[in-house]
Amino acid sequence: VALTYDTAIAELKKAIEIFPEYADCYNQLGLVFYKQKKYKESYENYTLAIKYNNTNAVFHNNIGTLFFETQDYNSALKAITKAVELDPHYTDALANLGSTYGTLKDYDNAIVYLQRCIKEDPNYTNAYFFLSITYGFKGDKQNEALYKQKFEFAYIFCRHRQDGLGRAAESLYKKMAQWLENTFEPDDYYTEGYVVHTLDSNFREYLIDFREEKYY
Repeated sequence: VALTYDTAIAELKKAIEIFPEYADCYNQLGLVFYKQKKYKESYENYTLAIKYNNTNAVFHNNIGTLFFETQDYNSALKAITKAVELDPHYTDALANLGSTYGTLKDYDNAIVYLQRCIKEDPNYTNAYFFLSITYGFKGDKQNEALYKQKFEFAYIFCRHRQDGLGRAAESLYKKMAQWLENTFEPDDYYTEGYVVHTLDSNFREYLIDFREEKYY
């Protein structure tokens, strides 16, 4: 893996030598360094990306993610807010902004942006995940339980869609999609055989993390 990162860094730097104001290259360098947990180098390159292209929402979201990772939550909030201003439909930025507000214990704003995220993409699994947690911190047990269930449902729906289980599951896919869009309420979705069979070990581990970890 280290060789792959080193090769990517070398190639990106060659491109920058030819075109020193190539914002996308600086952004990609920032991403490579971020994945290596070299946060100083990541910050330097994300900053250069924004210097040469201040209107790219992805660049602002990326540096905001870096700030969040290094626990500079106020800087993260500022950067990701800029990303959403530049692209109001950018689901990753909406979810990240919601999570940042949640971390800062501004649960009302966290809910606003997480809800906007799932309005843009009803299959954005992590938004349901963090909505459940956020409602839990607000003491709203009804919505905590609802969004926990929707998180599980969204996870299974996306998993089925990716795995392609065939025509037999199409009616269930449709029900899942309708429910995520608040147009269908199942009595007990665990009675569906397709759903029961998807509760594999990886999913169970995900649920254990969901129920036991402290995310804010």
